[in-house]
Amino acid sequence: MSAFLEIKDGFYILPERASLYRGDNSIYNKRQHVESIQFDDKITYFCYTADAADQYGVVFEFKADKEYKLLALDKPEMMELFYRDSPENIQRILKNRYGFISGIRDSIVTFDNELSNYLRDKGYDGYATDFMPTSKVFKNEDGKYPQFHQEIMLCHPENLQFFDQITTDPSVIYDKLSKNTIRILGVKEKERPPSLFTQEYGHSPHRGSPKGNNLFGDSPSPQKKLKYHSPPHKGNNLFGFNTPGGKGKKTIKRNPNKKSKSYKKRKSHKKRKTN
Repeated sequence: MSAFLEIKDGFYILPERASLYRGDNSIYNKRQHVESIQFDDKITYFCYTADAADQYGVVFEFKADKEYKLLALDKPEMMELFYRDSPENIQRILKNRYGFISGIRDSIVTFDNELSNYLRDKGYDGYATDFMPTSKVFKNEDGKYPQFHQEIMLCHPENLQFFDQITTDPSVIYDKLSKNTIRILGVKEKERPPSLFTQEYGHSPHRGSPKGNNLFGDSPSPQKKLKYHSPPHKGNNLFGFNTPGGKGKKTIKRNPNKKSKSYKKRKSHKKRKTN
């Protein structure tokens, strides 16, 4: 396990020029058209190591543009103070998702985002957590992690400096993009039990439930049904290879001058003479 950030007065200190890592296939797609990457001014999640970020997609490294003070949500004494001053919905998230009382981190994007946006509205730089026990198991090439990886969330990442693309092997990139496409198509979506949602909000997830992506931003909401469309016969597929063409159904043109077979010639009637 790697060492984590220095902690001071209940905050982790992310120093200027410190490295942050994010696995993100959408960044890879954007970088095909631009030389560098700049984040939007919205909450964004990062990993502390490239290995941890690898499970989320093509890995990129960024450098902190300044020093950040990040709320230490894995420290009981800081969590206690923050919990007491928070509204009921945030307290519920802290208990069920960030291990207040239980110590177990159970990440679900809807509630992670709700907490993160609350911190942003309150003027925090973000939060950070060291390794935490989790009810979920994250897989990597080296095996299974019984803990949730070190995590950093920044409320204002727009000035982070793009540094490097870590994942460079073309076959690995292709594999990650392929898996992401399958996930988007809904073949391998992560679905959360309705009982968890009911536990948080007291009603079915189909009734006005909040929407969101996965922890790092590129999976569709499980509550939204996807529409499927047949692929075109001609053109390139997602990865630039030609797809075989095909002939459509033959259209028979009708000759407007030709009479229909069912047409019957009308009989002519002579006008009767009258005396």
